[in-house]
Amino acid sequence: MTWSRTVTTWISYQFRDGPSPITYYWPALPSYINYIDGGLEREDGLIYLFKDARFWLLVHNIKLQNGFRKDGMPLQSLGLPKNLRKIDTIFRWAENKAVYIFAGDWYWKLDETEGPYGRVEPEPNYPRRIKDTWMGIPTPVRAAFTQLNGDTLFFQGNNYWEFDNIAMKSREGFPKQANLHILGCFDETINNKE
Repeated sequence: MTWSRTVTTWISYQFRDGPSPITYYWPALPSYINYIDGGLEREDGLIYLFKDARFWLLVHNIKLQNGFRKDGMPLQSLGLPKNLRKIDTIFRWAENKAVYIFAGDWYWKLDETEGPYGRVEPEPNYPRRIKDTWMGIPTPVRAAFTQLNGDTLFFQGNNYWEFDNIAMKSREGFPKQANLHILGCFDETINNKE
């Protein structure tokens, strides 16, 4: 299971039977895009989608924001470093409602209202090391999101970590297998042994 390449739809709030092409959900994207590295709905309803060193900003899931080229914009347009080849994930943290971008061992805070597309906060504040703030969370993070109850989950491979937003560290008893605890999948061989 590769969480960074999975699209669970916040569009219809239900799973489809089997995989769907990315362009099923976001027809404005180029047809050669077969996965995304991260996505987030902004407070104003626009959708960020990231793939490699580019990003797109969509209106109502179906068309590009005015001024966007079909091949997207470079990550530098958000103030990210020119040598950054891709992000690992983007998410909104429930504790402060801020948007964070993770890449490798580093993270940035994104002000989605700054400039035409949003802008990361500049140095000296950012970037920061993930391990210094998000203690117990391994890098690279493949996906992250905040659940409706405010819990923050971080994913790497088939495992996930639940983050204690107050203590600022991974909760005891983690990691756990995402396929068993999040998706409700089960292993037939384990169940048949009982």
